[in-house]
Amino acid sequence: MSHESAQFNLKKFFVAVIFWMSCSFVFWYLLHDLLIQPAILISSLALESILPDVFDSLKLHKGNIVLITKLGELNGMIMSAKEAGNQIAYQINPKVLSYSLPFIVSLLLASSDEKTFNKILIGIIILYPIIVMGILFQSMKELFFGNALMHDFITQKVDFPLVNEIIAIGYQFNTLIIPAVTPIIIWSWLENKKISSIANNK
Repeated sequence: MSHESAQFNLKKFFVAVIFWMSCSFVFWYLLHDLLIQPAILISSLALESILPDVFDSLKLHKGNIVLITKLGELNGMIMSAKEAGNQIAYQINPKVLSYSLPFIVSLLLASSDEKTFNKILIGIIILYPIIVMGILFQSMKELFFGNALMHDFITQKVDFPLVNEIIAIGYQFNTLIIPAVTPIIIWSWLENKKISSIANNK
């Protein structure tokens, strides 16, 4: 492959990425609630296991996740929701995590010449547990840091060293870095031969 041919392929790839991103993100936006539902179920089971006295449920409402606790607030004190007459709840935006799905699909549709469906399936299977992890860290961040009273209440119940630091770092990585970087890493791995051939001919 000549230098000019490699350049042409690279340009063609970028144009294809833009096209497929437009298509993939539209489908992702329309089907988002359906795509994210299994991740919400898995996250709910994990949170129930980690914080059984605090966590009540995760519900999907208008594209956002509503994290509902078993606790309420009355006169500046945290107590059971039944005693307080209200439930403390938080809203989480799962789209900041799940956009990695249309991202990997777009990259593979733009570059793959064979076994494209299999590669997309592998990419989604790898990404989905990462999305679940992101929901867990977002939920923990809201529970521990979303309310000063809740923070004091929960840290008394959770006896784990450096829990605040772990949640803070996990939230940052799983929200700001991993959703953007992981699809590129997966794509590079699945399309390593094509990337190597272009690099070797430059």
